[in-house]
Amino acid sequence: MAAHATATRLASLAALLLVHCDDTSVTSRDATVDRPSSSDAMDTSAPLDATIADSADATSPMDVAPPSDVLIDGARDAAIADSASCSGRPFGERCADGLVCDGRGACAVRRPCTFESAGRWLYPDGAARRLLETVFAYGRYYNFWINPDGSYEPLNAGGNTTVSVARWQGATNACAGGASECTFDSFDLYEGPGAMGRVLWESITRLGRFYNYTSEGGYRLVQTGLLEEIPRYSMAFNGPCSGQVEGACRFDTRSLVVNWSTGELTREEITARGARWIYDGSGRPVASVPLGQRLDAVARYVPSDGSGPCVGRSPCRFDAQYHDPSTGDEFVVAYGRLWVWANDAENTRRFALGHGNELHTFARYATGPCRVAP
Repeated sequence: MAAHATATRLASLAALLLVHCDDTSVTSRDATVDRPSSSDAMDTSAPLDATIADSADATSPMDVAPPSDVLIDGARDAAIADSASCSGRPFGERCADGLVCDGRGACAVRRPCTFESAGRWLYPDGAARRLLETVFAYGRYYNFWINPDGSYEPLNAGGNTTVSVARWQGATNACAGGASECTFDSFDLYEGPGAMGRVLWESITRLGRFYNYTSEGGYRLVQTGLLEEIPRYSMAFNGPCSGQVEGACRFDTRSLVVNWSTGELTREEITARGARWIYDGSGRPVASVPLGQRLDAVARYVPSDGSGPCVGRSPCRFDAQYHDPSTGDEFVVAYGRLWVWANDAENTRRFALGHGNELHTFARYATGPCRVAP
């Protein structure tokens, strides 16, 4: 019975990725753009970045590492560092001083593994919701269930290409242009209100535009336009598009904080060009954070012990920044590493495990997104 339920769940997840968009139903914001005003109610019910689960390789082995998921520790490094042979070894294992296995049998110069976007969501799984982590890297996406014991269960081992997702293709969609590789600047997913009840909203930013999709009636694009046309992002309101070339406003990261019990969007966080912008659920700036605050001016990112992502970097730029919906913990991916802060007062207490570690030292990443790192 459990096996049947699992197969049914995975089949439904696969169906989400195979839905074809009806491009004729798209409403473009280009023709009906909001102009800057003191009130900005734009798209607070339909956020901008998202991640979808996939069922490919349903029989993949579970990643049963602890929450820190550290693959390579000092003892293991020392044991294998004296050999230059990489036959059968995964990407990231040390093979000589300053060198690592490239995943193809060669001992080569280490190139940091980087992500394009990442996030965690409470994803519907039958009547319940499970914690899902999604990573976008090198034109592919990878999904992992996060189990109650902290282990990670890959849903699509090896990843799937973004260009293989039907709804993201076509002249008006996120991967418009027909390129062989499609990378996103940011991606988010949440469960919010729809015409017939709660539905999944998926939101993507790419190359100066936003793309909002809904699962209602099958995944389809419902809203798209230029980022700079959204008032709170515009130069008129000192938003993240200030100082960027017209028509080419790009975000480094965008993170939506949602009350998953009610579907209410409570906070939006954006980073771009070494600074950050934080808005409340109604799209108004959070008073305690100056608009365009430099990331290297945020205490937890430049701690005195030198462990933060922005230490010695100005401007400091993130590849991904997101929050765990079940704990509120903050995750930052930058410069090939992952940082995690517990959700206490001002997120000032850092985790002892996995804080600032290189991405390829996490088991699920070494066998997933970091395995194909160029």
